[in-house]
Amino acid sequence: MRIEHVEEFIDLSVTLNFTRTAKHFFVTQPVLSKHIASLEQELGGKLFERDKHNMRMTPFGEALLPFAKQLVGDKNRMLAEAQSLTAGGSSSIKVGFLQGAAGGHIPEIQKRFHRLHPNVTVEYFTYEFDRIFESLNDNSTDMIIGGLTLSLPKDAYEVRQVYEDSYYALAASSDPLSSLQAVSPADLSGKTVVVPAPSFFGRDIEALSNWLDPLANGITVRESMHDINAAPLSVKISNAVSITFGHLASYYGSDYELIPVEGFDKSLDIVVAWRKSAEKPFFEDFARIVKDVIDEFGY
Repeated sequence: MRIEHVEEFIDLSVTLNFTRTAKHFFVTQPVLSKHIASLEQELGGKLFERDKHNMRMTPFGEALLPFAKQLVGDKNRMLAEAQSLTAGGSSSIKVGFLQGAAGGHIPEIQKRFHRLHPNVTVEYFTYEFDRIFESLNDNSTDMIIGGLTLSLPKDAYEVRQVYEDSYYALAASSDPLSSLQAVSPADLSGKTVVVPAPSFFGRDIEALSNWLDPLANGITVRESMHDINAAPLSVKISNAVSITFGHLASYYGSDYELIPVEGFDKSLDIVVAWRKSAEKPFFEDFARIVKDVIDEFGY
């Protein structure tokens, strides 16, 4: 029995969606199906039932799920204990995170992680989009909680999705736009719209420009957001609207309103990632705790 297949089974029991679980483990859907079929053959029964419209766990799968979770947990704890013993009883990691993406939940994440791994010291550092993945490569951090802004080579990185974030329009609470259920480019006519500078977060600039279509909609676009503080400053000082992400809602506070954007379907995966060459046994536990806390409390 391969422990990786058991981990996929646990994730699939939550998503009930082969495409989503395959994405979490960076494998294709056919590969995941083979893994689950192999596990079912070894266990002697079906873990899931599927038809054209629905997927659900079988009673057999539900009965075995607690044992699967215990198996994976024991594996992780054994590896962590071995790492601790070989390191003289203690270990440490440096975690970089995007402010907003999980920053408000760091105390709860740390509390749960410490309960599981009391001999591991964790240092936390905040980063912006344009620096966070670079921190992995220059060894400033061991792990990051950040937005997946680029394609990472699978042979060099481990990546675990925490949630999928969307673009929003940031406006002052006093702005009439704040009463809308969603914002379209036509609603922004006559406005100055601040978008991320290419050097800060350039991945979707072209798509944003096409969506805004500034000439047709009478919009002034400024690519002047160089950090997350630039968005509320532009809104407050210039009566502008900024395009930003949903995970920053708590960071910006009650003086601002985040409004869904209509017709712009780009998104951002918030992930926990680390270099395989620097992996420690308790990294999987940390990634799981981050996802559990976000699932429980929201971002």
